[in-house]
Amino acid sequence: MDTKTNEIPVARQLYQKLDLDGRKVSLEALHTQAQSACRLVLEQGPDHLPTVKDNQPPLRKNIQQLAEAPPAAFSPSADDAHAGGPA
Repeated sequence: MDTKTNEIPVARQLYQKLDLDGRKVSLEALHTQAQSACRLVLEQGPDHLPTVKDNQPPLRKNIQQLAEAPPAAFSPSADDAHAGGPA
């Protein structure tokens, strides 16, 4: 990484080089920004699965109102969390 930049613009440059159309993309919470999300989805075509932490209360509240919460016992690292995906 260039010493005069930070991770956000470097990540934007990186995903512009990838064929993401029709794929699902999730990035670290640092990249959950309107500009990054819009550029990623509108220019590259993936479904964006944002990581939202408690330091973004309005966004978190909107998501909680619009999306169903996963089951209480859900664990993304469980053996069956990605059913139907590659073994």
